[in-house]
Amino acid sequence: MMWKNGGGTTTELLRLPDGNSENFLLRLSVAHVASNGPFSHFAGIDRHLIIIKGQGCILNGSIALKKDSEPYSFSGEEKIDCELIDGPFYDFNIMIKRGWKKALVSRSKMSSYSGKDFSFVYLIDQNILYQLENESISFPEQDAITVDLI
Repeated sequence: MMWKNGGGTTTELLRLPDGNSENFLLRLSVAHVASNGPFSHFAGIDRHLIIIKGQGCILNGSIALKKDSEPYSFSGEEKIDCELIDGPFYDFNIMIKRGWKKALVSRSKMSSYSGKDFSFVYLIDQNILYQLENESISFPEQDAITVDLI
């Protein structure tokens, strides 16, 4: 799907609606960023971003995000300008309605994960998203992103 601001595309992996088709409680997605430009504005949304492929970007002229960077968290209202580092990249996005839940986000090599009440595991190389509710999952060791909602 096209970005809200029309500047790129996103593959939406999961959306929990919040009363109508434009709003959500939670959205998990993978974006392909192929050109410099601003991030879309999402009022009332807390965002987390992780670079998963490519060289990454520089945000607002000073914040470097690369594959080995910690997840970057920011407000959906924040004005963000993105400059590519040496070509296009892909990022994993976590967007949560402010006041609904908080997200604990991490990235590491792993071969299993034990989910909390409401957890997700995204296997980067396989492009697979698992939803876990107080259960465990095993898989071949690889780079993965975990999202625990609290």
